[in-house]
Amino acid sequence: MKTVNLKIYEFKELSKTVQEKVIKEFQQNNTFDALDFLMEERLDDLLLSSKFKANTTQLFYSLSYCQGDGAMFEFSGTYTHNKKTYNIKIKNSGRYCHEYSADFDITDENYEDLDDNKTNSKIEEKIKKEYREICKNLAHDGYSFMAEENSEESIITRIEDDNLFFTIDGREYKDDTLK
Repeated sequence: MKTVNLKIYEFKELSKTVQEKVIKEFQQNNTFDALDFLMEERLDDLLLSSKFKANTTQLFYSLSYCQGDGAMFEFSGTYTHNKKTYNIKIKNSGRYCHEYSADFDITDENYEDLDDNKTNSKIEEKIKKEYREICKNLAHDGYSFMAEENSEESIITRIEDDNLFFTIDGREYKDDTLK
């Protein structure tokens, strides 16, 4: 049998250098568990305040600060403008997830293709513009949430709220008997 004595510390008891190391590790390993929920709720809110009325939606996003990143959503439903209703289907058109990675199928209230005229061209552009604004707002809100979740203040609050302990060199001590 061996007896092991190990000193463990609250975050505030660690040196500033070790605290910075712990914060950096939390930032690098953050899985943003609430992001899916936030993005879905935000999409619902944005759609409610728009001219889109959804039958079904499916949200896609990639927020890694890389090429092709952003947010988009597939959509089946209607869009109402000047008391006219249009049937809309929007599908992802590739491997990217941003406001321009969508194919639009827009028909009139009788599911007839729109005639090629100036008025219909304008309404198609209006629909696409509003859709893209929603996507941009979703991506912006997602990035803002991630920045807030990865802020030093937020990480320190989580550490303190979860009553986490650490070894002197900043490794998290995991023992359920201490919580």
